[in-house]
Amino acid sequence: MAVSGPPTSSGERSAANSPCRAACRLLVWERAGIWATGLRAALGRGEREPTQKRPIEIRHEESAEEELALSPCSLIVVEITAENVGRMTAWLAGLRRRWPHAVPIAVAERGLAEWESLVREAGAENWFESPSQLAGIVRMFRRQLLRYPPPLPDLRTAWRDRLPW
Repeated sequence: MAVSGPPTSSGERSAANSPCRAACRLLVWERAGIWATGLRAALGRGEREPTQKRPIEIRHEESAEEELALSPCSLIVVEITAENVGRMTAWLAGLRRRWPHAVPIAVAERGLAEWESLVREAGAENWFESPSQLAGIVRMFRRQLLRYPPPLPDLRTAWRDRLPW
């Protein structure tokens, strides 16, 4: 299935290529994988983990843009560090123009609280400073899944997925 990216220069999108026809996913852009590991565990508690609920780890801006092109309605967790705060706020500031249905969330170490207002102004919908706050990210992701549920499979795919082998 072709998924359209950002609007064309004329700003138009066809209904058939709506940006939210692909499943919402949880994208985690960080260096070390700490937040992704915690989110994987938090999402898997008490339920079978469907594919779209597995966090997708991202390390570079190009990967973030590619993943958003595949799932424009995704929730993207962005790590803010003292070294990348300028670059990440610039990226966040342009995110809504490129991907208006994506939900950006910032995560940072506790010592970076002074940057919270700048990062929120750039476009982050929330700010988390500790992996102990993972429940808040999980709640936001589940709300995004409700807002943009996975597309229904075609009849052939539905039957194939029900086969026992």
